[in-house]
Amino acid sequence: MHSTKILVLLSASAASVLAVAVPPSDQNLQARAATVTCKPKTNLSTEKFVVNVDHAKAEAKKAGFTDGKSGYPHLFQNHDGIKWGVHNCDDKKNPLQEYPVYWQGYKKQTVWNKEVKVKEQESTPLRVVYANKKGSIIYCGVMTHSKVEKNNRGLDYFQKCD
Repeated sequence: MHSTKILVLLSASAASVLAVAVPPSDQNLQARAATVTCKPKTNLSTEKFVVNVDHAKAEAKKAGFTDGKSGYPHLFQNHDGIKWGVHNCDDKKNPLQEYPVYWQGYKKQTVWNKEVKVKEQESTPLRVVYANKKGSIIYCGVMTHSKVEKNNRGLDYFQKCD
């Protein structure tokens, strides 16, 4: 009986020690940016299209709703019926905008300049899509043209990047 009490006390002590929360060490954590991968149905380029979501959001914010000399940003009519999974983006009341973005590791150009004509910039098949909710930018996602040529020019319909 006495040994049973000791065993119960030891078990309770061990459980309370194990239940103590240990604060996470910031030294062992690595910050990872969320990314999306774009996989065009036909990719004739040698590129792998991985886009940093924070970068895409920043580009949308920078672009705003007024087009520049490049013609971007402009309305995205979503004729392909892409479902974004974001309420304000799937609600037809909020107009969608599209704006070119580049992928991680692309060295020739890292950001689209809306004040420079398209033919004077590097091609990108990728677009950040965002909604205009009463003047606020709501990030919807990133999409790619379904066919990408060797020079990274996009053709055909759009498809959502995951």
